[in-house]
Formats: sequence, C-alpha cells, structure tokens
Amino acid sequence: MTNIKLRDGEVTLYHRADSKNWQVEIRLPDGGRHTESLRTANEQIAKERAIKLHDTIYFRHQMGLSSQTVTFSEAADAWIKELRAEVRAGTRKERTVIDYEPVAERYLKPYFGSKPIDCIKPSDIAQYRSWRRDYWVTGPGSKEVEYEYDRNGQTIKRKRAHKAQAPSPQTINGENVVLRGVFKFACDREWMNASQVPKVANVKLTKREARERAYPHFSRDEYVKLRHFLTKWVKEDRIGERERWRREAIQDFLLIMFNSGLREHELFKRDEKTKVMRGLRWKDVEFFTSKGGSELVELYVEGKTGSRYMVPLRAVRYVLERRKLRCPDAGPDDYVMALPDGTLFNTFDSGVARALTLAELRKDPKTGRNRGIYSCRHSYATRQVQDDVNPQELSENMGTSVAMLNRSYFHFNAREAADRLTRSRSKSHRDT
Repeated sequence: MTNIKLRDGEVTLYHRADSKNWQVEIRLPDGGRHTESLRTANEQIAKERAIKLHDTIYFRHQMGLSSQTVTFSEAADAWIKELRAEVRAGTRKERTVIDYEPVAERYLKPYFGSKPIDCIKPSDIAQYRSWRRDYWVTGPGSKEVEYEYDRNGQTIKRKRAHKAQAPSPQTINGENVVLRGVFKFACDREWMNASQVPKVANVKLTKREARERAYPHFSRDEYVKLRHFLTKWVKEDRIGERERWRREAIQDFLLIMFNSGLREHELFKRDEKTKVMRGLRWKDVEFFTSKGGSELVELYVEGKTGSRYMVPLRAVRYVLERRKLRCPDAGPDDYVMALPDGTLFNTFDSGVARALTLAELRKDPKTGRNRGIYSCRHSYATRQVQDDVNPQELSENMGTSVAMLNRSYFHFNAREAADRLTRSRSKSHRDT
C-alpha cells in the first residue's frame, strides 16, 4: 500500500511490514516527528484519528503546552520507575520508594488519573484536597472494612476498628512531597513547563495548634513514678525467666528513650513496610569520659534525617552497662534491645502500652489522650528546653530543627518554670 498524505503533508499514514494497522507520522511544529499506531486497519477511521491527533498536537503547541500528551498516571509511573533505578544505583534510599509509591497508587493516580499532567490547575488541587479529606470518612476508603498486615511471614486480615478520620496536617504535608515530586519529574522530562505547575501548598499550623497536636508528654514527677513502678515490676515474684527478660527489656527501652529523645526506629523497631529490623547495635555504642569528668556514652544512630552521633543523658550509660550484664553473650553486631538468647521483638509498642497502663500513666490527665513511645521523645525535649540546653546543640543531638523544637516538642509548665520565672523578683524582694 502507498503512503497517504494529509494536512499539506504534515500527516503521513503508512503501514509497517509486521502489522495491518495504519501508522501515523506527524511533523511537529518544532521540526520533530511524532509517530504512533492508529490501531485500526480501516483507512477512513485511520484518517479521522490521524487528523484529530494532528489538530490536538498543534492546538497544544499554540497554547504553549507540550506536543506530547502525558497523563498524570503515566508521569507518576515513570517517576516511581526512576526512583527504583536510583535505589538500585545506590543514590537514593529504598525507603523513599516504600513511602512514596503507596501515596501515588492509593490517592494521586485514582484522582488525577488520565488527566494530562500539564492541564492540572490550582482548582484541581483544591478539589483533590476535599476528596482526600473525605477519603476514609465518606469516600472510597470508607467502604474498606478490613486491612491486611504481615506477622511472621503470614498475611493477617483484621476488621478496621478505629473511627475514620480526616488526614492530619502532617499526613497531608507528607503526601504533598509526592505530588510535587511527580510535577518536578514531568518538568524535567519537558512534559510540562514550570509555569504550568500548580501550587501545592502545605498546611500550616499555628504554634498553638502544633502543640495541641503534639504527642502528650510526661512530667518529671510522672517519670519518677514510672521508674519506680518498672523497678518493682521487673522484680515481681512468680514470673518465669522469659517474662522477666521481656520486662527488663521494656524497662531498659523506656529508660533509654526517656533519657535520649531517640525516635523509636533509632533504638529498635521492625519496619512495617520493608520488614527490615532497624535500631542500635552494640558496635554503635561507645562509652567515654567527658572533659568535665562525666561518665557518658556516645551513640551512632540512623534516623529520619540521616545518620548522626548523639550523646544522651548520663542515665543511658547506666542502663546500657546493665543491659550488657543482662545480655553477656551479645556481640558487636547484635541489637542492644535483643533478649539474652538473641530473640528480637517486632516492636516494643504493645509492651510499653501495657507497662504504662499498669503504672496508671497511659492517659494524659490534661488531654485524655493515650501516651506511648513517642511521648518519651517529647518528654526528653521538653525537659532539655526547660533546663536551658542550647537549642541548636539540642536540635543537632535529636536530629531535628530548632523550629520543630519550639513548635512541637516544647511543652510549657508554669509550675516547673516557677523558680526560673520568679528568680530575679525573689532576689530583689529579699534585698528590700
């Protein structure tokens, strides 16, 4: 068959030797060529499709759009594929794909789907916000009555027992990173230009809102109460050796967390998505004496913001020395929180919850919210800020920012600050 020319030679219909379907080649406004299959052997249908494609390409050119129409889903898939390639090359952490891909698959692709990525407008982003807010409450997610999770290599199904809620500002802001990533990738591939990228604004909280949303912490008196409870709990009579090991591990875990401000996975936790164990090993622990003569310990941790060396409060050294005695056979590559026989928990979450409940400290008396592992980090930060520790040094030690310390971690307690607040006035009063 001979080639067919349309639109003054800008469109050429032809056949490939290995297909009965018509192919089209369109001369682009910039001088390039666009080719694709028209997916039909019917000449008339092929002509109609070719002309429609030509007109679409030239219209997009006139509007300043890319001549290649790429849907949001296509761009998102290509971006995730590129991220995986970067992981294989060692230039990006696997955790990035693990965190980003579910957001793209569950929320972004179902909503934006087949819409050309360079045609997404600010109004589309605003409408998506509403859709995402209601996803689990009245939207598609509200119809899901079960969820799956992995336990020791087995997939377990459970009914959803919690009340569906709108996503928190932190969740929305985290998902914004994924949305911006897709748009940036599309710009890099010239599927859209920078002026076509809609603004994806983060949800901003006031200082008061951030503190109200922060994990409830423990006061100094509550910490002392918990410490006394744990001492008695571990020494209870009529418990087996393994149960004692378990309680000792929970005790040590809590005391280290309270006195270091570590994130849970920095000390010990099995990653729910990758199933990889993360945490502190004995080779990451180094005992030393400070210039001031204090017996301390330096920890090398892998955290949310990368790896860092940090020095916890003095109590952590005592706990780790005791932990060494409790696990005498532990080697450099063994986890600090392993039991004496090398057994590893998946997480200390349920054990900590139980200990706090038994100590009557699970509920925060002011907010009524449950306290858990992350409350230890907030308690540590609050205590350090109240003790006038240098904010920059504290933020580096905790692997966070000074702004985050002020916005989320610091919890003002008027009574605990009373002496500092009235120090100068009390002195002047005595002088008079």
